[in-house]
Amino acid sequence: MVKGERYIFYVTFPEGTDRDKKFELAENVRVAMKIGFLVSGKGNLSNTIVLSDKMVKNISLSEILESPQFNESKCGIPYAIGYDILGEMVIKDLKMPEIIHAFIGGTTGGGKSTALYAMILSIISKQSVDSVNMLIFDYGITDLYLFSKIPHLSHPIIKDYDMGYEVIMKLKTELERRRMLHQNDPNNPNALANEPEIFCFIDEFHNLMLYFTGKKRKNLKEAMVKLLNMGRGTKIHIILAIQDPTSENTQKIGVTNITTTLGFLCKTHQNSQVMIGEPGCEKLLGNGDMQYLSKSSLQRIQGAYISAEDIAKYLSGLTYTGTGENKFIVDTSESNQTESKSTSTEPVVVTDIYDVKLPMVILWSLSQIQIADYRIQSDFNVGRDRVKPMLKQMEEWNLIEKRDGKNGWLVKPKSIEDLSDEIKNLLKSHDIDENRIEDAFNQRPDKSD
Repeated sequence: MVKGERYIFYVTFPEGTDRDKKFELAENVRVAMKIGFLVSGKGNLSNTIVLSDKMVKNISLSEILESPQFNESKCGIPYAIGYDILGEMVIKDLKMPEIIHAFIGGTTGGGKSTALYAMILSIISKQSVDSVNMLIFDYGITDLYLFSKIPHLSHPIIKDYDMGYEVIMKLKTELERRRMLHQNDPNNPNALANEPEIFCFIDEFHNLMLYFTGKKRKNLKEAMVKLLNMGRGTKIHIILAIQDPTSENTQKIGVTNITTTLGFLCKTHQNSQVMIGEPGCEKLLGNGDMQYLSKSSLQRIQGAYISAEDIAKYLSGLTYTGTGENKFIVDTSESNQTESKSTSTEPVVVTDIYDVKLPMVILWSLSQIQIADYRIQSDFNVGRDRVKPMLKQMEEWNLIEKRDGKNGWLVKPKSIEDLSDEIKNLLKSHDIDENRIEDAFNQRPDKSD
């Protein structure tokens, strides 16, 4: 059967054949045949082999979001993921039990960040402010800031770790309030009818967990476990994303309670084991190629793609609905006042020398060609008086230099080899290993593959 660029073969196997073996060997066969695309199906497509003499073209998320299949979908909250191996559009329902929470993992270039964008855009394109609210934690190097103006946000996008802690604690309080509403009227299926669904997106969630020690880390872990265990009955969804899905990074908050995983290209079969419970993701093709794991099956999907420019364009054309009368709003005014007071005096430090946020500012800077004071203030939620010492320290370390006659700073290192041992050790002491540093450099706009 021929469908577009795909040649589809339906095959039969002798009794006793290990069908998973053909799946494991598919990538080796593709390379040996020197073709662009070869996929062996699993689950209900285990008798299917799909190939193409060239790579299947990128799937435009905008095309799916504007399609009749998406706009006329009967799903409670439709999620435009991409296309299956047969070229059929894949749209999942985020209100179905199997996707109460989700885990998204994969290395740079795999498609993790784009999957986050696709989920957020899918939600806000059809859901009113009255039906869905959002929290977005951005502890990675992404374009999530593009969503900073959407009305669905319950709090401005969170990049500060202390603020992240406060917001998670308030989300746990909201969980407990909603549970009480249900317990007070257990026979009423509409007890939470007026409460909006809450989607909490946390990119590079392990950074938040590693930031704290002692009682705060314990409180944070307990809150996250509670949200994952009890979110289903309270219309609260947790979406966790991570670039380095290791057992150490993921077991901190019990991701075993998450039954939906979007597993993208990863570095090792151990990473794949953490994500989908078996090897395979390390052999994916990158650029959105994923293994989608749910309670019912493991499905190969080509994730849809959208650029930062197209996200901005799409957002500019959206018309939002809803009054926001029952909107979940996280009030951190007291925390903001505390932050404001601390930034007006001496900078907060980890030791007697370095600002607590300096390592993450350095990591972010390594992904840029040039940086500006206002971006650090905005992205890391710090005041101007706190940014100046960080920039001065980075200049002394030869990480940045002032642009001639212009505002802003040029980032001098172009690869990990340009970093001194002092910088590497500082980053390492904050759980930023060489893989994360390399990933930052690989995201520079001037980096050519």
